[in-house]
This record gives sequence, C-alpha cells and structure tokens, in this order.
Amino acid sequence: MRWEPFVVALLLAAGVSGCVEETGPRSTLPATPEPRRGSIVGVAVDEERLPVSNVSITVDDVPAATTDAGGSFVLRDLVEGRHVLAAAHPEYEPFAKETIVLGELEVDVEVVLVKLPAFRPYNFTLPAMRGHYDCAAEYVIITGDCGILYENITCTVSTCQSDPVTTEKYEFEFDVPARWDTIVGELVWEESNTNLVEGMRLYLENANVSAQGGHGKKAARVDGSENPLSLRYERGVAYPGAENYEGTSTPAFVPAEGGREQFRVFPLGNGWETTRTFCSGGRCLLGVGAAVDLSFTLYVTIFVNEPAPAGFSYVATLPK
Repeated sequence: MRWEPFVVALLLAAGVSGCVEETGPRSTLPATPEPRRGSIVGVAVDEERLPVSNVSITVDDVPAATTDAGGSFVLRDLVEGRHVLAAAHPEYEPFAKETIVLGELEVDVEVVLVKLPAFRPYNFTLPAMRGHYDCAAEYVIITGDCGILYENITCTVSTCQSDPVTTEKYEFEFDVPARWDTIVGELVWEESNTNLVEGMRLYLENANVSAQGGHGKKAARVDGSENPLSLRYERGVAYPGAENYEGTSTPAFVPAEGGREQFRVFPLGNGWETTRTFCSGGRCLLGVGAAVDLSFTLYVTIFVNEPAPAGFSYVATLPK
C-alpha cells in the first residue's frame, strides 16, 4: 500500500483549513485627527474709528454674531483655514474680507465700515430770509402786523387775506429733509428810535395748515431781547412751550422724516415779562408794544445724520 497520495491529501486539507481560520485585517490605517479650531476677536468701526453697534457678522455666508454697543464681536470654534468674514449694516457699505484661522489662536480683525452717501453727516444753511414790518403791534393778545385783525377776519380754513394797506413779511416756510437731527434758527433785527419793543419772538411751526384748522401748530418758541435770538430744536425732544395737537395731549413736533415747516417772527412788547403772568383759559397777555419800519433777517441751519455741535451759531461766522 502506498501512503504518499493519502499524506499529501491530508496536508492539503490542513493547509486549506488553516487559511479559513485566519480572521481580521492583517494591518490598520492611522485614525484621521480632528481639525484644530481657533477664534476671531473683532471690532467694527467707522471711518473715524468710532465703534458701530448692531452690525451683522457672517462667516462663509452663515450668520455668526452681532456687534455690541462697543462694536465688538467674538467668533469661536472656527475650523483652521481660510474663511470669508462679512459685515452688514443698513447705513454702511457691505464689507467682506478673507481671514485665516490658525490653530487654537485668537485672530484680531478690525472691520472698517464706510457710510452710504444717504447717511453721511452734513449740514446746510438756507439763503438768508429777510423780513420787514411797516408797522408791527402787540396789544394784549394781538400780535404781528398792525393789520393782523383784518387777516383774522378774512381767514378761511386754509388761507388768509393780507392787509391791503401795510406791507409785511414775517412768515417763512422751508423744507426739512429726512434724517435731520437739529434745526437752528437765528434771528437778527435792526432797531430804531421809533421801536417800542423789548425784543422779538421766534416760533417754529408745522406748515400743513389745512390739517390744523387754519394755522400751524407751534413745535417750539423763544422770546427774548438777545440779538441774535436763537432757537435750537432737536429731533425727538419735546420743546417747552409747544402747542398740543387738537383733541390730544401730544405736543407739536417736527417729524423724523422731515417735511414742510415754517418760522414766524413777531415783536416782543414792553412789559411782557409782567403781563405774561396774567393768564386765563390757557391764554396769557403778551404786553404792549409797537414797531415802525422794523427789519430783520432769519438764518436757518439744518444738520442731517448728526446733531449740531454744542453752541453752534451760523451768525457768529458772518463778517462783522
């Protein structure tokens, strides 16, 4: 009997069964490391390096933060690499820049925003407004041109007829643009020996008279002997002496969106400091005075997108 073929068969079977019993990979790849992450610490400022709040910050078009009152923002847990940082605010031009985040470091970023043209601060002074009274009078509660009684009698809801005898110019309408912040009116007048007045009155009024019963509601007023006589009116600030709108307790105001307004100029009668303390039904005596051939000039300066500087005076810049 020959054993060789039998032994070979057993060995082959043992080899095959050995291969079948091998399980699992012979080698493994190294695990992929987690990407490093860092932060961006930034501040949004305008062209004068003043902080800008409420700026929307995005990273790679994904909303990420909003600047605080100091213009600051922090973006954390950003994957290392290049990112597009963008900033948006309705009053400024869009901003975007590429920023590189390095490892676990904090990257400092300054976002400099440029104002859109419509929101850039500016101011302008209207052409000088010349006024004149042939005869100005103030007796008890009658004030203005000597023929003002004639005007009152002929008034309708929206118009009045001027006195046909005397000439006068004491009412000046003008337009206030949107986003205004400060209106400054300055009145300069020329006195003469025939004037029996202590000073002047300057009223700032709404000019939409048809909606207000035939006359403008006073948003602000000043009375005084200072020459020039100045009235400074700030947006959103109720002015002492403002009249209430009909049937309401709301003081008259110049709307934030601007519109048609007017200044009116009247003489300030003798003894007004005393007589104005006598009041009845919300109306007070004005004093007694008269002015003949009284001339004056009104200067109106309007500041837009920023308030006027403290103590601002256009008249002070005029040549003496």
